[in-house]
Amino acid sequence: MKKILLTLCMTFLLFISVSVTLFANTVVSYFAYLNVSLGETYETAGVNWQSNVSGTKLVYSEDASFSSPITVTPNEKTWEFKKVKESDDPQKYNDFVSRYICKAQMTNLKENTTYYYKVTLGEDESEVHSFTSASSSQTKTTFGFVTDTQAYGDYYKKANTGIENLLRVHPETSFLLMTGDIVDRGGIENEWVNFFNNTTALKNIAWATVPGNHEYYHSTNPGYISAEIYNQFLNNPSNGPTQRLNSTYFFKYNNILFIMMDTIRTDVDYTETKEWFRKVVNENPSDFIIVGMHSGPYSLGYYSSASKYSYDTFASMFEECGVDLVVSGHEHIFAYTYPMINHKQDEAGVTYLIGGAGGNKSSNPENYNSEQLTWFNNNKDYFEEYIVGNLRTCSISIDGSKLTVELLDNDGNVLTSFTRTGGIEKARKSANQAVSQLSDLKSYHEHYQSEVQKVVSEFESNMKNATSISEINSYKTDSVQKLNLIKEKNSAYQSLLTFNNEDRYYETQLKEIQEILEEALKQIDACKTKEDVEKARLETHSKLGSVDSKTIIRGNINKIKEEVNAYGISLAVQITDENKLNEMMEFIGTELAQFDTLESVEEATQLSEEVKAKFDQFLTQENEPEKQPSKKGCKNGKDVLIYGVFTLLGLFTFSLFGFKKKD
Repeated sequence: MKKILLTLCMTFLLFISVSVTLFANTVVSYFAYLNVSLGETYETAGVNWQSNVSGTKLVYSEDASFSSPITVTPNEKTWEFKKVKESDDPQKYNDFVSRYICKAQMTNLKENTTYYYKVTLGEDESEVHSFTSASSSQTKTTFGFVTDTQAYGDYYKKANTGIENLLRVHPETSFLLMTGDIVDRGGIENEWVNFFNNTTALKNIAWATVPGNHEYYHSTNPGYISAEIYNQFLNNPSNGPTQRLNSTYFFKYNNILFIMMDTIRTDVDYTETKEWFRKVVNENPSDFIIVGMHSGPYSLGYYSSASKYSYDTFASMFEECGVDLVVSGHEHIFAYTYPMINHKQDEAGVTYLIGGAGGNKSSNPENYNSEQLTWFNNNKDYFEEYIVGNLRTCSISIDGSKLTVELLDNDGNVLTSFTRTGGIEKARKSANQAVSQLSDLKSYHEHYQSEVQKVVSEFESNMKNATSISEINSYKTDSVQKLNLIKEKNSAYQSLLTFNNEDRYYETQLKEIQEILEEALKQIDACKTKEDVEKARLETHSKLGSVDSKTIIRGNINKIKEEVNAYGISLAVQITDENKLNEMMEFIGTELAQFDTLESVEEATQLSEEVKAKFDQFLTQENEPEKQPSKKGCKNGKDVLIYGVFTLLGLFTFSLFGFKKKD
């Protein structure tokens, strides 16, 4: 009997174990993957969780006892995801079975206040989590930066130890910024289970994340797929471009604008994202701008192709918009550049920070292959420092105009640090530089130099009175826009002036061109946008091109005219009589005048043949001898001789016989 009972107990325990294991591979509980993301402002925060039942609620309060709770019904949607390839190991790459994705917003939050939150279903409730809301008025902000926590087994626990020690060394840390590769394979649910179960330090702090390429991996398929799976685990502000909602977004914390960008795919068009980025910067004036992305524009060589794409696509925009710091991961090595503009050190430039991996992965230039090493040698001088190693975290603080970054090891020891000047000082340098680059009078036509000087004078006057970064950025933006428009006008007009060439055109065409240019200048000056300038330039270019075509035709007609004139002169030199020569020259001039009225080469060619024939005829007539009053038939020497003989005979006869007078 005991053996039977023992067997039944063992069977029951095995059943429970298998059930729990299978359940763990789908959804851990009614309240799985609970976390909070910062909202667009301190007044909001986004909570995300998954459940295998409908009807769960979010409850939050300012006190841990929930004496005055606020209950929110989430936006629920069902979601499931089949593994990409049927050949994937079913024990490892299981499907995401159907579950409810729950997203709820905390609203009307007080700034710099600790909130407690949980999820409930009837009398059941989740573990209580907490976070401190953002602030809009603090002078100092400290946040943690962790990237590439992707790991397996105990390494998630080690990554959690690093985060715990970061928070211990810097208890003032307000939130955690993570730039992707949170897990090693987004399509493996066990990866998410292990991450959430082992990173317990994240239960009491808000996050701000972007996906990495490993969140994009749905299974063993190495191709980049999408951020779909990532989006089921995080509830970020829905203020990004429509193509990348939830994975690209922005938020403001104190005097800092954070812009988080999903830039994993390199085979898509980022025009919408870049337009959105510029709009966000223009509409949210801030003392500092920090960008978070997985693969940044600078690399030490481990993943150089991704870095090159990022630089070519986004770096000029970051420089244009006055970004202070770009934080990224992907390289599995800690490194940071000098402030950079166009690959050159510049105090008003952008600093690019690559975080060391928070998980187990690492890279070392000593182990790079030949291609990676070539990139490293060609690009290492852009970096002020790099440090090899894994299980790293960073603490970033902004106090006034000073930005400080610390690199910590897994025990919380500070390995290195660096500072950058930002705030109003950097804004002034950036503004002055931007205006200076566009106001070199040597590059402008004299007509536009006075306009440039006017804009610069107005900018300098405004800068003297500016007392905030928002004012400085506003004056900078306004002046740069005006100067860019003048630059467009100048460029358009300068390109049209190439038609004003005395050596190329005849007097009538040159006069016509100058009249067109005068009208074009008035039209271009009246333009209010770059598009209007380009339209005016194209219209004028078309008019000038028409004149240019006429000039080419006229040139060809004149060549024919010159050939006819040369032919006429070659005939005229054969005339020895001065009067006849003058007649010939006058005749040539009269005939050549006809060419000036022609409008096509075909007409000129036909007229050429006709005039040459007239010249030939004229010369023939002029060279015929004058007719003598001689007898008919004396056409040659023989005739003359015969005629002479008969004449002599006649005279002899006349003298011999004479004539008798009349009586």
